[in-house]
Amino acid sequence: RVFEEGETKVYRVGDPLPRAWVVYDTETASDEEAIGILNSEGFHPLHEAVVAPETAPDSLPQGAGPGSPAQVLESSPGRLVLGIEPGEDGLLVVSQPFYPGWSATVDGEPAPIHRVDYLLQGVQVQAGSRRVELSYRLSPVPAFISLIFLVACVALIVVERRRA
Repeated sequence: RVFEEGETKVYRVGDPLPRAWVVYDTETASDEEAIGILNSEGFHPLHEAVVAPETAPDSLPQGAGPGSPAQVLESSPGRLVLGIEPGEDGLLVVSQPFYPGWSATVDGEPAPIHRVDYLLQGVQVQAGSRRVELSYRLSPVPAFISLIFLVACVALIVVERRRA
């Protein structure tokens, strides 16, 4: 425990995971199964990953051994650029929540993002030196709905003032 004040307690994480890493051993599992796997004693997040079936690629890496770290080249809100050099085909696991609006490219080519380890992002990568970019783009739909609502409110105010 690092700090405590009233009901608030702050703890130091002893051995935190890196921002991103490549794993070579993967499996597909439902959310319920994934939670069981993630909580098992034998699971090591730096060596293996569990991919949600709805986002799983046709083929997953089935290698073994420890993962390889990713180098953060750029990091800003809504954008993350990583450099990796996996020795074999693998799955890049990124420690940020899987959420709609994120897109990925590997060496400039679009790549799907998979939901990994119940809530993280994953991108399938091939062996060799790679540059992976993840970027977030807000959907225009909520902004468009807000604009329509704003126009409707202004129109309602104008109509009510003309009646008065």
